Amino acid sequence: MYHSGQLNEDFYVGGKVDFFDLCDKDFISLLKVDNMVEELGYGNVFMSYQYKILGMEIRNGLKLSMTYSDVINM
Repeated sequence: MYHSGQLNEDFYVGGKVDFFDLCDKDFISLLKVDNMVEELGYGNVFMSYQYKILGMEIRNGLKLSMTYSDVINM
């Protein structure tokens, strides 16, 4: 999970990368992602989640994760 950085038109700059093991894409949920974010220390902050569609650039390939099916497609 990339966090604490900034997006510009073409790149994600700075920030950190943390890994979460044993995440089954068929059983992941927004609640699970919320728990991961809380583990990283962002407990009381509003978050929106985005992911980059495979094979696309950041400028046109970011998708907002709002539903269960969005999270599975991450």
